[in-house]
Amino acid sequence: PGALDTLKELADALGGDPNFANTIINALSRKVSREGDEMSGGLTLGNGTDVSPSLSFRDASGIGGFSLNKGVLRYIGYYGSQSKQLFSLDFNSGNVANARGALWDVVTYPPSTFWNTGNFNPASKADAAAVTAALATKADNATTLAGYRIGDAYTKTQTAQLVENAITALVGSSPEALNTLNELAAALGNNPNFATAINEELAKRVRNTGDTMTGPLTLAGLTTSSPSMSFRSEEGIGSLNVYRQRLRYIGYYGSESKEIFSADFATGDVFNGRGALWDVSKYPPAQYLKVNQSLASGSNLRCGSGNSPYIASMTSETGSLEVHNEANSAASAVMLFHRKGIFGAYFGLDTDNQFKVGGLSMGANAYTVWHSGNAPKNTGSAAVTGWWRCADTGLMRMWGVTNSVGQDSAVAVPLPMTFPNAVFGVHFMQQAEMKPSAVGNYGVKDVTRQGFTLVNGNDGVGPCYWEAWGN
Repeated sequence: PGALDTLKELADALGGDPNFANTIINALSRKVSREGDEMSGGLTLGNGTDVSPSLSFRDASGIGGFSLNKGVLRYIGYYGSQSKQLFSLDFNSGNVANARGALWDVVTYPPSTFWNTGNFNPASKADAAAVTAALATKADNATTLAGYRIGDAYTKTQTAQLVENAITALVGSSPEALNTLNELAAALGNNPNFATAINEELAKRVRNTGDTMTGPLTLAGLTTSSPSMSFRSEEGIGSLNVYRQRLRYIGYYGSESKEIFSADFATGDVFNGRGALWDVSKYPPAQYLKVNQSLASGSNLRCGSGNSPYIASMTSETGSLEVHNEANSAASAVMLFHRKGIFGAYFGLDTDNQFKVGGLSMGANAYTVWHSGNAPKNTGSAAVTGWWRCADTGLMRMWGVTNSVGQDSAVAVPLPMTFPNAVFGVHFMQQAEMKPSAVGNYGVKDVTRQGFTLVNGNDGVGPCYWEAWGN
């Protein structure tokens, strides 16, 4: 083409490098292979917005990818045409959450375009030295062109000048190291298929605008700290790396950095910037219950409370086992006792703060568990004329003694309290001298909830002891 028809233009296109082919091959050897490779430095995916490109992993079932969105590292899974955000990590707050977001995948690699032998064929260009050597072998039967009766040819001086002009035009202002076809061919590695080879090598590399790798990518520093895989947005950078057997995610917010989480793959412990999230030495998974997990028959769930003081002195949550209402004032705090297939009931604190049992097999009932702190107490008056009431049943008993009652006399007896509902019965006994010959009767009449009348038909004289009961 017109832009590449001189050695000078070709030399400029090759950057003035006489070892251009080796330079390109060496540069490609430092690039990451699409088929899987290992990097000795960090890789940063960034596009200058608040959402970074993503790093994706794909198999036959779907795609999973990492990206950074407004300071939050996200992992999103794609299954068919659906996407689901599996987790997100906010490197500013340190929280771990599950939220929605977009998926991107960027792997850095600078593409280049190079000229090749398809644009320049050395065989079609003249070699001044070869032409001069060929002319020197010809016979010289005359000393001038006129001697050969040639009148319209260039003279030797003119021909030399024309050749010199042609070579000068061909070479242009090429550097000395790239001003011959041999030097240009050497710069191309003597490869007539240089462009094809370069394009094939470029096809094996990942693009910095996003690409797909068919093999794993390893970032290796061969020290205690590996290079980082970074995700950058307008608000900051989030980076993954391995440090002393710990996978770490570090968030950079402005000039500050914070370790959001780390996982120790030697011990299995997980941490965030505020402390340990899981310590397998303290919390062995096999020793802890999961939701709806059942214990093996014959084993017991034991919760020690050896550090708890006596119950009356406890003013906060110091016990070993807690069943709570999740701070919902309309909810009870209960435990389920279940003989599966036979009977089940709930036991716990109801919304009126009373211990109760009920529900499930016991129907829409909740029976209060009485104890010394909440049971109703019996009341009464322990006097000569007194009374007693059962707090559970409401039964009342009243008693007293009258003044002396003579023969054929009656006395009205007022009750110390009024029976609220009914009188069940009254009886009495007179304290008097026994007189076998006496004939008569005793009686009670005019019984009300407020009192009754005693009638003495006997000839004995003395006070009467009486008792009445009701509710």
